[in-house]
Amino acid sequence: MEILINKIIVKLLTFLLIITNSLLIAQDSVPNPYEFNCENFDMTVVGNLRMNVQLVSNSLFNYIKKDSISIPKINSSDQNTLWKEFNVQFKGIITEHCVNSKVLQDDKIISAPFCDERTKITIVAKIENYFIFNVKAFEIDDYILFNTKNQVVYFSNSFPTILDNGKVIIDIEMHTMYNHGVEFYEMENDIPKTFRVSFPRQYNLQKSYIVKDWNNKVKVLLDLIRYDLKETAPSENSSNTQYVYDKDRYCRKLIVISK
Repeated sequence: MEILINKIIVKLLTFLLIITNSLLIAQDSVPNPYEFNCENFDMTVVGNLRMNVQLVSNSLFNYIKKDSISIPKINSSDQNTLWKEFNVQFKGIITEHCVNSKVLQDDKIISAPFCDERTKITIVAKIENYFIFNVKAFEIDDYILFNTKNQVVYFSNSFPTILDNGKVIIDIEMHTMYNHGVEFYEMENDIPKTFRVSFPRQYNLQKSYIVKDWNNKVKVLLDLIRYDLKETAPSENSSNTQYVYDKDRYCRKLIVISK
């Protein structure tokens, strides 16, 4: 499957680049300058789904989040039961190492059969009209969603939140070096409308909320924080300057994503 192979290659190259840069910095006796500026907060937005991304005050953030909804914990059947249910209707389409389904790639539905013994696929849940699978490979720990209505696979970096009878999918991924943002799928047909916003990687997610407003529209609220760095004494095994988070100096961004 081309998209999965591409993700593996990109993540491998990114991993090697990060290691190389880390080695170069470690060999440099003078640490790179670190500019701490709360005004530096560039977001990247892509997709064809119209959404608003707003930085809001603490009072407005708290007012909106009072309508947050509880996402029920998934108490799925065991894997054997889920595999049996899946194979009754879709035998051979997804297996432990193979995906033989149509997939969404670059806003197109394509057929790209994929098999790799090094890739481990496990079924983890069924929500609405989606079977959800976890995919593990080198530096890969993602999810694929198999839509039983059209037999198309969609990709998610984290375990997805599925709302409105399967019409809205939200993927919040803020914990890895590779993905740092939020992605929406809005299902109107086989090719959904999509929206993705990426945030600066210095910011970590403290808390997220999903809200349904009075008009039943979905909002995602994010509480992001970035800490300054401060020097600490070198460790016994290294003469290089060490850095830790300075919990007294930080930038906090409260974000509302809505239609």
